[in-house]
Amino acid sequence: MDDLIFENKYEVEIYFSMLKEIGSGREGVCYKKGRIAYKRYNQLYSCLYSNDIAVNRLLYFRDLIINNIYFIRGLIYCNDMVIGSMCDYASGVSCCKLQLHRSKIDKLVNALKELKRNVYELSELRIYLDDNFLGNFLYDGNKFKLIDLGGCFCSEEISDDILDDDEIKNKDDVLFIYRRNMRMIMKKLFVNITDKYYNNDNFIYAFLWDIDSPYKYYLEDSDLMINPDDTIMGIRDTICEYIGYEIDSLKDLLRIRKK
Repeated sequence: MDDLIFENKYEVEIYFSMLKEIGSGREGVCYKKGRIAYKRYNQLYSCLYSNDIAVNRLLYFRDLIINNIYFIRGLIYCNDMVIGSMCDYASGVSCCKLQLHRSKIDKLVNALKELKRNVYELSELRIYLDDNFLGNFLYDGNKFKLIDLGGCFCSEEISDDILDDDEIKNKDDVLFIYRRNMRMIMKKLFVNITDKYYNNDNFIYAFLWDIDSPYKYYLEDSDLMINPDDTIMGIRDTICEYIGYEIDSLKDLLRIRKK
């Protein structure tokens, strides 16, 4: 994807007026046209990104193709300032706006299995994720997608000064990177899926706390966090055994009171 270059602000305004606005965030406003998504940076981020180091970082993975993971493909310039970026459009709804515990468990599990495959492929390239903002996760009812990944970095970019001995020894190890990447993702996504993030009553948490469940401390257990599909199924089976009947989604617990 070629960079987009404008000569003046008038051209910028005309161009963006023809795009469909699809959302906004801390960096700016997002738009869509066809299969391309555009982000127009606010003044602060435009200034932050308008230098060679920042440009190289934003475009570092522009040619990398991994299913359901979306990197910046090009930048938007005006008067030698970086005013935005472009990437392939990803359909779906931001997980900030979803209550995933209301989704069908079987669909969530299948989506999480595919997410694991995608993240493992990323990890095989020794790439670390460095952003776990929930708004950068999309869900379309069948797949999870990671967008706006300008904060990724390769293992060789990590300074040994900020790592402990175990991390230094393993920083190029694919499994080590994969486990780290999955933990970073699931710290945000998992609590949404299990309702702990959205529901103050915390039904699931209460159930697991009261019974002798291996999933009681899932947010602290790395093995449970990097295998969220198995963990979700285990939580469902534990709850179904406890209440005595099957549930299709975790929202069904909203009708239940503890025994």
